[in-house]
Amino acid sequence: MKTLFVDTSAFYALFNRDDPNHRAAAEFYRTESCLLVTTHAVFTELMSLITKRQGKRTAIQCGTAIKAAEERIRVADTSDAQNARAWQLFCKYKDKQWDLIDCTSFVFMEDTCLKEAFAFDRHFAQSGFRSVPIVP
Repeated sequence: MKTLFVDTSAFYALFNRDDPNHRAAAEFYRTESCLLVTTHAVFTELMSLITKRQGKRTAIQCGTAIKAAEERIRVADTSDAQNARAWQLFCKYKDKQWDLIDCTSFVFMEDTCLKEAFAFDRHFAQSGFRSVPIVP
């Protein structure tokens, strides 16, 4: 089974019908049979984003759905070494708007040999990864 990294942008689009990328995210999730891997940093960012925009009840429902889909979605820890490398990457590229969670995702993807991300965040392409689905 193909494995893809999944970013906050894709999770948020998947769970929020008002997101401009919702339709593409839902179609991709429904039709692609792949394992989605993310980090606790992304999961935490998603829970924070949903709590602020849609309320805690909705965040709990979304988080519970992710945790219940363990055959399809895995949430992984990052190591202290990966977190240190992410911080170095974050500090190195002052010209990029990559946040620390983006950098953590890039390091994790590199270490796990993942080249594609289920994401709508242009930062993945900037850092040399391929984002799917491709939206016009």
